[in-house]
Amino acid sequence: MTPRRNSPLFVTLPLPERERLDTYAAKVGRPLSWTVRDALRLYLDAMEARADALGEVTLDPDRAGDTSQPQRGRPRKDKKTLSPISGLVGHRKAKAGKE
Repeated sequence: MTPRRNSPLFVTLPLPERERLDTYAAKVGRPLSWTVRDALRLYLDAMEARADALGEVTLDPDRAGDTSQPQRGRPRKDKKTLSPISGLVGHRKAKAGKE
């Protein structure tokens, strides 16, 4: 059995970054996987040579977090507008309390 040459890597990107990546891949006429693989290779080649410099990197608080994260999960319910379902015990108790 031959070992695998490539292993899958799943990445989640914010929509604007994904659109930018799709646009670039279309511009160079390459598949998305090739574009990501090539960009990561170039990035690592540049950063591995300066790995000690990464410890000195500081973030500008004004620019940090410019990418907005998508909201995950279900939206919260507005408890003020919820009312008991008619015919249930809670509905009868709420109705009795109003009278």
